[in-house]
Amino acid sequence: MTEAKSYTPIDDQMIDQQIQQYQAELDALKQAKAAALKKEEGFDLYLDLLKNLQRDYELTEEDIFNRRSVQIGEWITDHLPRLNKSALLTRLEKFIGDRLKQQARKKPLTGRPQPARELPPGQYRHPLKLETLEKKTRAPRELNQWVIENSLETVLSWKIDTAQSEG
Repeated sequence: MTEAKSYTPIDDQMIDQQIQQYQAELDALKQAKAAALKKEEGFDLYLDLLKNLQRDYELTEEDIFNRRSVQIGEWITDHLPRLNKSALLTRLEKFIGDRLKQQARKKPLTGRPQPARELPPGQYRHPLKLETLEKKTRAPRELNQWVIENSLETVLSWKIDTAQSEG
């Protein structure tokens, strides 16, 4: 035969304690739900206010963020590291990592310098050497050397006016 468990007042006390514990947890959950609903209502009001400001004062999100950029930067540096892996921190880490990779890929200019890049196409005559060079799309090496030695403005003054030379 099976033994029947007898009912004791100790069991009744344990059950009452568990009920009280569950009731306290339920009350805490109800308070958390009410706080979350209040926060959500606040976010909705905030977003509505932003839409009204954007419409009434022709503000853009860029205007708002630019005006608050210092405060946003301070908040990020002061508070964001404590949030561990928040969605914002994860996104910022990816964005900054991508930017650093892009900068690492950019190589400094190598090869010969191109100081005559700013000169317009045409013919240039060195007044002392009486040498004439023509720049079409890219400047010849000698023209770049003239710019390095004499400055861009000086070499620009050496440009030969083609209308004068033909007439």
